[in-house]
Amino acid sequence: MKSTFQNKLGQYLILVLCGLLLACLQSISVIAATITSTTTGGNWSTGSSWLGGNPPAVGDVVIIATTSGNSVSLTGNQTCIGVTINSGAILNLSSFTLTVNGLWLNNGTFNDDTGTVTFGTANAAIDAGT
Repeated sequence: MKSTFQNKLGQYLILVLCGLLLACLQSISVIAATITSTTTGGNWSTGSSWLGGNPPAVGDVVIIATTSGNSVSLTGNQTCIGVTINSGAILNLSSFTLTVNGLWLNNGTFNDDTGTVTFGTANAAIDAGT
């Protein structure tokens, strides 16, 4: 028969191990997906505007790859990790805010209209492109 001390010690060790496991799981960073627009573009928040059918999420890197005068247009405030506007591609903000928490690379056309780009972290950077 185990003593009360051994039972309490066992419970304490289990709690400590669970705490360490939880701390380790919280420190694992999620890898951002790269979401690329279709060549025809459309509304940012519409799945059909993006290859794979899913609009970008907050933790994604976005590539605007429209062609032939087509564009991707914001239809509400959005946040992403980074934005690349490919050569010949167009991104329209309309009157909304795009928060970028990483690299902004513009090789195409960016129309801010009355919208705003906000760089949300110290890691945000602007590369004017070519």
